[in-house]
Amino acid sequence: MDLQQDADNVINCTMLLVLGYIREATTYAQSCGGGSSPGTGWGRDKDEDDEHWWRRCIAQSAAMMRPATHKRKRGR
Repeated sequence: MDLQQDADNVINCTMLLVLGYIREATTYAQSCGGGSSPGTGWGRDKDEDDEHWWRRCIAQSAAMMRPATHKRKRGR
């Protein structure tokens, strides 16, 4: 995939996370080929400053945009 397209997708997903649209961010990531959600308990901490919150959202959206990896069951 094109590097610019990947960056655009991560930024779009980040914006959804920053705004608190967790379900929409998950749906967006999956529609772009990603395979994960932020999980339970995701959100901004009460004492978290803006810069740290943005960095955490960027890191989480980059992880969400990675393709899903499925574990294969080995035959017996």
